[in-house]
Amino acid sequence: MSTQSSITLSAINRWSSIFFQKRWVLTVGAVLAIAGFVGETPRPAASIAIDSSTSAITVDPPAKTTLTTLITLTSVFLANSANITPPSRETGLGTLKVINGTYQDAAIKLVDRNSRKTYRFVYIRANHDITLNGIGSCLCTLKFTTGKDWDSRSRKFRRNSAFSQFEQPLDFREVRTASGVRWMNYTATLHPVANGKARTSSIRERDF
Repeated sequence: MSTQSSITLSAINRWSSIFFQKRWVLTVGAVLAIAGFVGETPRPAASIAIDSSTSAITVDPPAKTTLTTLITLTSVFLANSANITPPSRETGLGTLKVINGTYQDAAIKLVDRNSRKTYRFVYIRANHDITLNGIGSCLCTLKFTTGKDWDSRSRKFRRNSAFSQFEQPLDFREVRTASGVRWMNYTATLHPVANGKARTSSIRERDF
């Protein structure tokens, strides 16, 4: 083989070698580029964080309008010492003072224990007192009712009504002596007092 032919063959081999090396580089580069593209984690789409406590997310329904009707209860009462029924037996000298130290109005009855006739039926306002005069001789029971909102037709309280009586009878005696006449004066309280001796007991409405 001639020297020129050897040089030409050597040049071909050298260029072939370079070509194949470049091709390998390009090929590897292409594979790496593809692998990188395929293996890349896709970027997530934009997301919106919603705070459940944010009022802009939740639309409140329109506020409901309510109509409140206020009912005012007006209590009915009588004047202090008003006679609920006309008095009887006002021919005596006996007196009875009744003190109502409770927070409710009251009505008292003075009833004959034997005939069960009512001699006095009188209204007493809360924290007031009355004095009954002209009570004749009788053995009487003092009954009373307390409450609110007096009903003149039924002659009783419409609300918070309670009924009681004193266990000890009131003996309105009138005794004539050489010097004149002796009579009885009583004082009763409808509220508990210190050192009080009179006892009361609850009774039924029909027994009032």
